[in-house]
Amino acid sequence: MSLFGDLSDVQVDKPGPWPEGEYDGVIVETAVKTPRSGTGKYLEVKWQISKGTASRVVIQRITISNPSQEAERIGKQHAKQLQDAIGKGEIKDANWLVAKKARIFVGQEPSYNDPTKIFNVFKYPLEQKEIPTETPVSYTHLTLP
Repeated sequence: MSLFGDLSDVQVDKPGPWPEGEYDGVIVETAVKTPRSGTGKYLEVKWQISKGTASRVVIQRITISNPSQEAERIGKQHAKQLQDAIGKGEIKDANWLVAKKARIFVGQEPSYNDPTKIFNVFKYPLEQKEIPTETPVSYTHLTLP
């Protein structure tokens, strides 16, 4: 018998995406990854955003290297936006970014697998931001190759 009894008729509320807009963000995890194509590298940055007592994670991906020079150019632009937004100098290492804060813009996009499902996505950083210390944050440090 289940610890909670029969759960077959229990309805579960599934929260939808948050509205598009500006949020206080804290970088909680970073990793340098290889895309599925196997060519190039990108930096994956996980931002925790908060609204009241609720929080969510949105992911930013920045191209580091790619066979396409245009993709690399765009990646450098995004890296510069991030560097300027956190206002702490040059990005020397992915782990250095963890715990940095900025005001970020979060949008909404449909799922690739099911366009009827909408989810929140990182769009771009806005500015350096002092975020209240009561904002709950959990950090993950990764060892990079």
